[in-house]
Amino acid sequence: MMKAATKKVEVNHAEQNGAGWYGTIAELVAALDGEFPVTIEGEEYGDAEAVRERIQEGPLSVEVRSGWYQPTGNHLEQQAPEEFCILLSTGGPALRIMGDLNEHGDPTRAYLQYQDWGTPWTDYFPGSGSGDVLLNYCQQFYFGE
Repeated sequence: MMKAATKKVEVNHAEQNGAGWYGTIAELVAALDGEFPVTIEGEEYGDAEAVRERIQEGPLSVEVRSGWYQPTGNHLEQQAPEEFCILLSTGGPALRIMGDLNEHGDPTRAYLQYQDWGTPWTDYFPGSGSGDVLLNYCQQFYFGE
């Protein structure tokens, strides 16, 4: 009797990590304007301020950077931040939210990127409306002016 060949299905753990994080982010953002109390990942929140605090304590780091400038110019002047990075997880897999800031330091665009060992950062778009959810999440942080 001959055994049937089995096809090995490769699992993209970095993308799965992104999907899991996005699910939590979407729940947190929905809770900001929802009814309370609400339970997210087994933890009960009594008001929007508690949810906002959970959002702000979730990332490993929040960073900004300014744009390109000519090295021959006066580069010692501090440039206003133009981009941000919110690092959610590291290692294999890693996940971050990248985005753009306006002249007031407010997020104007946000998107996810994942990475696994030995792979480049890859854009991840969980679905329709995900940009708005991520932008709302990112608006809970202070990026400076």
